[in-house]
This record gives sequence, structure tokens and C-alpha cells, in this order.
Amino acid sequence: MLKNWTSHAEYQQFIISNLSSLYKSFPRKIIELEHSISKLYCLDLDILREILKPCYSNTDRPATLQPEIFRSFSLMLFQKETSITNWVKKLHASELLITCIGCTKNNVPSIGAHYDFISRLWLSNLSTDRIKLKNTYSYKRKLSKIKSPGKNKKLPNKKTGVVKRISDFLESGRSFSLRAEKLLQKIFALVAVQPSFNLNLIEKSNLTVAGDGTCVHCKSSYYGSKVCDCRQNEIYDCKCPRRLSDINATWGWDSHENRWFYGYTLYALSSYNKKHKIDLPIYLRFVEASRHDSITGIVALAEFRELLPQFNISNYVLDSANDNYPTYELCSKWNINPFIDLNSKNKGNSKYPTTLDINEKGVPIQGNCI
Repeated sequence: MLKNWTSHAEYQQFIISNLSSLYKSFPRKIIELEHSISKLYCLDLDILREILKPCYSNTDRPATLQPEIFRSFSLMLFQKETSITNWVKKLHASELLITCIGCTKNNVPSIGAHYDFISRLWLSNLSTDRIKLKNTYSYKRKLSKIKSPGKNKKLPNKKTGVVKRISDFLESGRSFSLRAEKLLQKIFALVAVQPSFNLNLIEKSNLTVAGDGTCVHCKSSYYGSKVCDCRQNEIYDCKCPRRLSDINATWGWDSHENRWFYGYTLYALSSYNKKHKIDLPIYLRFVEASRHDSITGIVALAEFRELLPQFNISNYVLDSANDNYPTYELCSKWNINPFIDLNSKNKGNSKYPTTLDINEKGVPIQGNCI
């Protein structure tokens, strides 16, 4: 169960009272952390308690410092630290960092508390994933038979008609509810995205959203560790399944760098803020590196509509990977205007000449239509 949840108002009061005294001793360090402190000061986590309640038992030992651990991960991100072990050491060594997350010297979250927090937010059994084995030999053999697409070109879909099948699946009101990151997406939507709408950082009335994927190269080894007895039997080139540190990472094609990569594809939906001239992310999801953006583009749209149904998307901007009829038809049924770059390979589907005149508002001039 959750116990002694510190409200956002109590945290703000704690920050004001403690930083004023610390400023006398560490003025330069506080100035260096000014942007991070401001972000944490505005990060309201009161709604997080209701989201996390189902993740904790009502009878076991009470869990404490949950909002503080969340702020710890946020500050860890702001400071560009990737190791939880190193980060907890930095917390113990700095009274200022401890104060920033809302703790004192006597109640700093441990390394185990950080990992336990992750295991509750990720809706998959991480301990089971770590002992899974994978046949890396057969995967590499399949990859070697695939021809490289070339510079600025993407891999085709593995199966024909898959976008249409997924489009029909989503149109019927169904969703991929068993995804492991669903709770994290919900937290991001309610803690970060919805307040951005309420503060008018994101336009509500005529919401324009852009979707695109980016390659995330994984640093873990794709060779894996042998768990068989082949080496003891003097078989050094065995093809047995191996244990991987990242069982879900796959191979994909990086069209920008013109090479194969091992990792994931991060797909994001974002909205442009004209005043501050920045793209604000409103949806994030990691998918297989080999997955085509035409699939993730419609899945991301459906999942965002499920997470925040009160905000209707008016315009959907996509690249040429999504230039297919199922995407246009799905957007039409959901009353969304798709703005999709035409795929150069689909020349037979174009109704307009390549040199098309448009007026100052971007509308094609009717006289040049075929």
C-alpha cells in the first residue's frame, strides 16, 4: 500500500524553506540547477497516487517515498545520468540533490527502491525476460539474406496487407491493451501532456499532430552469452540459443546513416508550439527496430485517442512511409485531415501533375488539375 504521500503543495513548501537556507552555502550550485529545480517545482504529482494505487497491495508492507522516487528519476534525466547505482551515490553525496527531490539525509530512496518502482510501472515480468533465451544464429542468417534498401530508403513491410488489417482492427474499437508500457504512457499523458493542454501550451481547438519514428541504437551485445555446454565439449561455433541482456532489441535499417542497427524505433507524436517555437511530445512508444512506420503511425494515433479522448486531433502530419489507402481511410472515418508526403514509388496514384501551382494559402489551383 502507499503511505505518507507528500502532496505537491507540501513539496513546494519544502523546497522554498530548504533552498533558502542552502543558498547561503551553495549559491553557485543552486544557480546551475535552476532549470531542473523549476521543472520539479512545477511537476504536480498528486494525480500519480491514484494511478499507482492498483500497483501496490493493500496488506503488504507500506511503500513510502513514491513521489520522491519519481522526482529522483526526473532529476536523474535532467542531469543526464544513466546509471541508477551512480545516481543514488550522487544523492547520498549531495544535500542539494536530496532536497531537490523532496527528501532529507535520513530518508534517501535506496537503489532497490528505484528498481522496484520500475518493475511496478513496466507491465511485464522483468525477471522472466532476463532468463529468456534467443536463437541469434537463425536471426542473423535471415538478416544476411535481406538486401540493404539504400540511402534514405526504408525496409518494406514484412507482410502485405498488414496495414489494412491493423486499420480494420483499430476501427472496430479494439486496441493493443497488453503492451508493457501502457501504464507509463498513461502517467505521461496525465502528468505531462494534459497539464500542457490546460496551460494552453498545446492548442486544443485545431490540434495538429506530427508523427515520426527515429532509430535508437542499443549498446547491449547482440551476440549474447552462451549458456550451453558446447565449449566444454570443444564445440566453439555452436548455434544454441543464448541469453541476451536486452531480449526485446532487434535489427533494423537506419536510412539516415545507411546501415543496419541493433535496437529499437522510438515513435513520437508531437505538436508544434508557435510561441516558443518548439515541438512538444504528446505520445511516445518504443517498437521493434524492424517495424515499418506505416504500422506504428496508425497504432500511435489510436492509442493517443484512447489515452486522452477529450482532445480531438484535427490534422495528422506524416511522412511518405504512411502514404497508403488504409491510413487515409482510417483518418477519414475519425474526422482527421491527413497531411502525408506522397511516396515517389506510388506515381500511378497521383491525380495531379508533378509541377502543381498553388495559391498563397497552399490550395492547388483548379485550372491545372488533370
